[in-house]
Amino acid sequence: MEEIKTILFQEDEMKHIPRELEQFHFPPILELNVGGANFTTSLSTMKKYKSMFSSMFSGKFEVVKDANGRYFLDRDPEVFRLILDFMRSDVLPPKSCFLKVYNEALYLSFDYLIEKLSVTQPVAGKEVRDCFLRGTGSLKYSQKFDELIRLGKETALAQGGARKSKLKIAVFKDKAENRTEHRCDVDLEFGPWQGDPNVPDLTRFCNPHFFNFQKSRFENRAKDPLPC
Repeated sequence: MEEIKTILFQEDEMKHIPRELEQFHFPPILELNVGGANFTTSLSTMKKYKSMFSSMFSGKFEVVKDANGRYFLDRDPEVFRLILDFMRSDVLPPKSCFLKVYNEALYLSFDYLIEKLSVTQPVAGKEVRDCFLRGTGSLKYSQKFDELIRLGKETALAQGGARKSKLKIAVFKDKAENRTEHRCDVDLEFGPWQGDPNVPDLTRFCNPHFFNFQKSRFENRAKDPLPC
């Protein structure tokens, strides 16, 4: 009798084991519903690289299914399509999609794809810009950025109120290494600034494209609201 009670007790304890510790089994071919779009791929493809996908289909977690029995992933289907192509054949997405796919790879902890995209443009450029804006300590990047904005405005005013202005900046690899041959010149364009309709570049743009007035008549009406 005691033996029977012990067995019943053990079976009752098994009911309290967390479901995430159970082993879930997936078929070799997966039918997926990603944000409302259907995909078919192999289990080995989803587990090919270490990412959130490989964890989901590792067998440690239950993946929700839709009404048709497809495994449901609440992600952007267009971005998923590009990531799936990469998992299938190591083909990077079109350059115009680099940033979008890179951000999704960050969300998915897809380290290999992150590594591949991090050295490309525009991803690398965005990282450099973000690093610049996050600069602290002696670098004081935010103060330098404010100074650039101020100089850009002053340049616009010096040009008679131009809607855009440009500055040339010399970037040196090292503070002490200020020789000309070890610098990179960068052109920064600011604008369009908010300005009165009679500023030079705006009048040149509006006059030939939007009006048939003669120049003198146009200048007399420049202070009136313009539809451009």
